[in-house]
Amino acid sequence: MLDVMRIKSGELSASQKSAIEFIKDFGNQFHHHIDTFKELKEFKGGREIALAKTKLEECVMWAVKGVSGEQ
Repeated sequence: MLDVMRIKSGELSASQKSAIEFIKDFGNQFHHHIDTFKELKEFKGGREIALAKTKLEECVMWAVKGVSGEQ
């Protein structure tokens, strides 16, 4: 039977851990920069910024999942 809910997680290698840390740090930095757009005088889009942040969070999730090898 497939472990759909990932009850048993595998051990990560040092390079996987390093890559995941990089992905999350990079995502965090970009998320912060997106927040700074609100400070622009010409800022117009609240919904678009929220969508961008949500998609970024999803991107980080998928990248981490890809690096960790979870199915």
